[in-house]
Amino acid sequence: MAKATDMIIGIDVFGRKTLKRYNGNSSRIVIPADIVVVGGGAFQNNEYIEEISFEGPTEKIGRNAFSGCKNLRSVDFSEGLISIGKMAFFNCSKLDFVEIPEGVKRIGLNAFQKCDALEDIIIPNSLLECYGAFENMDELLQKNASYTTMSGFFMNHTKKAILYSQSESNKNLREFFVPDGITSIGSFAFAEMSHLEKVILPKSVKYIGESAFEQCSNLREIIIPESVERIGAAAFRSCTSLRSVILPPNLRNIDDYLFGVCPHLTAITIPDSVLKIGDDAFFGCSSLSEIEIPESVKIIDSTAFNSCVSLKNAVFHRGLREIGFMAFASCALESVTLPPNIVIQEHAFDDYCEIQFMDGGEK
Repeated sequence: MAKATDMIIGIDVFGRKTLKRYNGNSSRIVIPADIVVVGGGAFQNNEYIEEISFEGPTEKIGRNAFSGCKNLRSVDFSEGLISIGKMAFFNCSKLDFVEIPEGVKRIGLNAFQKCDALEDIIIPNSLLECYGAFENMDELLQKNASYTTMSGFFMNHTKKAILYSQSESNKNLREFFVPDGITSIGSFAFAEMSHLEKVILPKSVKYIGESAFEQCSNLREIIIPESVERIGAAAFRSCTSLRSVILPPNLRNIDDYLFGVCPHLTAITIPDSVLKIGDDAFFGCSSLSEIEIPESVKIIDSTAFNSCVSLKNAVFHRGLREIGFMAFASCALESVTLPPNIVIQEHAFDDYCEIQFMDGGEK
């Protein structure tokens, strides 16, 4: 049995109790009942572990949490689990059975890839995202009564969640009207559909997954309904024909790479619900000429607007607390006015950009 002293436990940025690292050599691991998150890489490449069980309602298993645990044979999940991160059990080559409990909504890319002994898998009705989680994903879903197909897409049996495209014929889609009642667009659902020009989402949609429309190079128009509350990282990355987007009014974050390398994006309005603009969110949006950062935004992360070479006008408000590394580097900004006491990371602006502060001071 694992010793509690071998577990490094802390609090993550959301205030959740997190198992950050395990440094022991026990073959049997019991995750304590009060752990909410198993952190990214917490058990990565541990060659002693053979069994894992969860005492209580751990909600999240982070990226690479158990990847490379080559002697891991069994995992006993508990109810309360909501998400399993990317590559969480990648290359656990002796793992032969997995039962994902009801309530799990998301399983990340490659979460159970290279699990060569894995023959029996039970997946729940609740699953909303699973692209590339297992080997032979299409075959797995076709065998599972909880999932069905419609118009070449895998969906859960309630027909409220599009998981991803299962048909090569969809690669030639030019226009798609998502049916009313759909609440979730899964990760990579429309990714790399290079002929797709227009998508209409119904007012029922609340979530758009990571990379959902990535590399849809002919996508010119998408109407995002006000009902959408979250859009995953890189959802529209490399949509090189996308020209304008109206973001929904309840969006909390603009995630990493969301519109990265969208060179024809000329206009974007950031709603005043947004708290954070992520890394590379608008990287390489070379036609974007102006932006207003609303009062609600606290952090603009590294390289968020890097290489927006036409960006000449940026308006900031007093709510902003931090601008990240090279956030506005390689832009056309000649001067900006920032709130006082803001943290400006190294090379956030080009050297020729004059920085003034709202109290009248200069850098």
